[in-house]
Amino acid sequence: MRINNPASSFVHEYFDENLELHIQSFNLLGFAGMLACIAVAIASYMQKAYFNTIVCLICLCAAILLLRVTGKGIAGLKFSYRLSSWIVVAVVFMVAFPAMFFSSGGNNGGMLCFFIFAIIFTTILLSKYERAAALAVLFILYAGCPVAAYYYPETVSPNVTDFYYLSEALIGVLICGPLLMFVVLLQIRIYRNRQMQIRELNRELEARN
Repeated sequence: MRINNPASSFVHEYFDENLELHIQSFNLLGFAGMLACIAVAIASYMQKAYFNTIVCLICLCAAILLLRVTGKGIAGLKFSYRLSSWIVVAVVFMVAFPAMFFSSGGNNGGMLCFFIFAIIFTTILLSKYERAAALAVLFILYAGCPVAAYYYPETVSPNVTDFYYLSEALIGVLICGPLLMFVVLLQIRIYRNRQMQIRELNRELEARN
């Protein structure tokens, strides 16, 4: 009797070598985003930043749903990779992140690290002209947030203690740094697997010839 390994089933469903590269990338970034949402939600709740907690939980639910309906997800609810990517970029990166920036201390908080996180994710998720358009909007938006917070401090939710600002900065570095490292390492692994498949196909063609 064959026993199914949950880990093998997970890898086969979301990171199978037969999946297209952009689908694997989307799944990879989706799981990384889920980890970030969980960590920030817990930290925000402990710091009584309830708005950020709610936003992170909503983003977490959206990430779970999109992962289930994109690529090899539920057949009856299958979304295109392109549509799912635009949902992430438009809703999370262009709306949720700027809102959390102003609600978590503005320039003194840790959301500036997540802005870099979003730019890198957008570069991987989208392609060609869509990528250029989205990145142009993000650069303008993310550059405008610190400027608006500086000239209009009333738009920033005040925080109680300096320790809050310190914890926000640490959260940004300690979450974004490891996640980006993890994403880069897995992207390299996916790329190497694809290169091995191409070399094997070339050897088969040479043998046939």
